[in-house]
Amino acid sequence: MKRLYALTLPAVVVAAFVMAAPLQDQDALIALDRQWGEAGMKGDKAALGKLVADDAVLVDGTGIMGKAEGIAANEAADDPNASYEAGDYQVKLLGPETAIMTHSTADHYSLHVWAKRGGTWLVVATASVPRE
Repeated sequence: MKRLYALTLPAVVVAAFVMAAPLQDQDALIALDRQWGEAGMKGDKAALGKLVADDAVLVDGTGIMGKAEGIAANEAADDPNASYEAGDYQVKLLGPETAIMTHSTADHYSLHVWAKRGGTWLVVATASVPRE
């Protein structure tokens, strides 16, 4: 019986770790998206720059742009007390270093592609469409 426990316990520990890691990544990505949204609401271009990859592609109603254009075009919200409210998050991990996220806000739907580079999750592509 001790032999069975000796073989089973490591397998259970490894399985628990493998199952928990994606959930941790999902939670981390949602937290990063919220930081990104708050930075956008405040017009914090430095914070935005830390979350978006240098080679990112951004798509919205104005067109297709790179990181520098997208950050330069970001304006702070008219209401300085406004907060970023997003929901309906869905995160699909495509591997240990790539994820696709979708979510909605009161005024748009978003799709983001995240990549882990140097141990840090960064947005490498994003698109948003207005809610009708």
